[in-house]
Amino acid sequence: MILPENREKFGLAGRCDTSLQVVGLVRNESKNRKSAAAFGMALCAANVAKANEESYYYNSIRLLDELARAKAELDIAGWHLLEVSQTTAAILMAVQVYFEEEVIPCTEWPTPPELAGFVLNSECEQGLIS
Repeated sequence: MILPENREKFGLAGRCDTSLQVVGLVRNESKNRKSAAAFGMALCAANVAKANEESYYYNSIRLLDELARAKAELDIAGWHLLEVSQTTAAILMAVQVYFEEEVIPCTEWPTPPELAGFVLNSECEQGLIS
């Protein structure tokens, strides 16, 4: 779940409740594309984490898979403009690197909620949202 105070950081995009609404913003609102793309990635991660809170390796992999799908969907909606594709690529790469660095084979890995939290925090750190 994305808390209201975090939603505010995304501006207009933070008011969206569904990925369909976010895709519409990316496609139709040129001033909000970057923040909408970032919010779309955060919303995807939060939704997958909420549905897969158990600490199973494949639940964490599923979150990464869904982020990759969300990246493609957002890039397509944003006409493959650099501001969208660079935003989604930076987020996906950051969470993939985090996952790789945190995994201890066969014993430990980040849980889906930890990965979702990382996505939101990395967006703030990378300046992808205000």
